[in-house]
Amino acid sequence: MPGGHVGEGETSRAAAVRELEEETGVHVAEDTACQSRPGSPRPSPSSPPRGPDRNR
Repeated sequence: MPGGHVGEGETSRAAAVRELEEETGVHVAEDTACQSRPGSPRPSPSSPPRGPDRNR
């Protein structure tokens, strides 16, 4: 994210949500924001779908 940073006392998730809104105008609720980190496991293609589209 251009110019993104984590402010003092701010969680990385809160910073990501704030930066997303600042840079794009898109607002998401912090408690619904998905977060990953380098090296974190990714779901395999055979994993059951998750999220709002899981019943489609």
